[in-house]
Amino acid sequence: MTLKFIFARMEGVRPNALVIDKCWVEYIALKNVITSDSYCWEMVNGRRQQIACKILLCWFHVKKAWVDHLLPKVNGMERDKLYDRMCQLMNCSKEEQFNHVYAEIMEYYKDQKQVCIYIKNCWCNSTWRNTWPKFGRMFAYGHVDTTNIVERHWQYIKYTAFKGRINRSITELVHAMIGDSVTRTWMGGTVLEWFKQKQELSESGRFLPRANCKEEAERILERYVTNPTSIQVMDETRLHFRVLSMSKEDTWYNVYFQCSFCDCLDYACKCKHLMGIRLFIEQHMPDSRKELHLIDNVLEMRGQEKCVDANVNFEGGHDESMFAAISLVKETLRNFEEALHSITKYNADVTKERMLTFCDQ
Repeated sequence: MTLKFIFARMEGVRPNALVIDKCWVEYIALKNVITSDSYCWEMVNGRRQQIACKILLCWFHVKKAWVDHLLPKVNGMERDKLYDRMCQLMNCSKEEQFNHVYAEIMEYYKDQKQVCIYIKNCWCNSTWRNTWPKFGRMFAYGHVDTTNIVERHWQYIKYTAFKGRINRSITELVHAMIGDSVTRTWMGGTVLEWFKQKQELSESGRFLPRANCKEEAERILERYVTNPTSIQVMDETRLHFRVLSMSKEDTWYNVYFQCSFCDCLDYACKCKHLMGIRLFIEQHMPDSRKELHLIDNVLEMRGQEKCVDANVNFEGGHDESMFAAISLVKETLRNFEEALHSITKYNADVTKERMLTFCDQ
């Protein structure tokens, strides 16, 4: 219903791709809307062909699923080899190459039925096989291979704007997403663009951490030895931590390591808190060490050559129609927020009037 409303406001503009986690319910909901949306399709040689809103899986969550559910099916000596083979499958830029590598994997693990069944049913069936390998991304989709930027944005909203408190009103959520149209407070939608620019600079290698970040990260770990409360594990599964400031005793920073997010004001792409938490995970969280290799591997893949097909151009400029669509969505949210203000004010006036009537009586 939400996607239908957004599409209606965007009129004829549609994104080339939608990147999601591997969630069947989410996939079906999106697929139902996209299938019935005429702007996502066109007739080519008498056949209906999808031209927009192609569903792609987040590479980070794909690899995390392999680590959690596939690798435990083989012994320790075989896990690295199986992981590398799945990465090779992911990097196939042509479907014929994908089919060849897939056949090799099936042949190699033919005696391990659990491995073959999992790969076949969960990754190479008709539903998912085009959503995660590179051959399904041979079109202009902006190089957005993970949902990390969006997750960083939500972490900022939850732990910085909302200070980790639940049951906030929908008005406050709208304020956090786009800013308050009346008081012009909170960073709002500018936060997402800031995270995006920061990530692009980090991946380009043009924006490096300060030279002393490593030393300061080691100091954070040394302080933990003498003061174990200086690092708090908020969510071990999602690698969310709180780190006490080195200079301000009453200040805490939220570090969300899975998506490389810290809400400190350091301009470096990898601040001392992120680097300190990495050292903390390496030395004090053996069950979570596998996440470090996984995160590094996803970033490494993003740095590899994106496409070998000369007929595909990934380096095009920004699509002005997309910016227009984003503006429409923001305008809709602002109108919604202003309507909420009016309703809130009306309810307050009615309540006040009733109170005065009650007092008069």
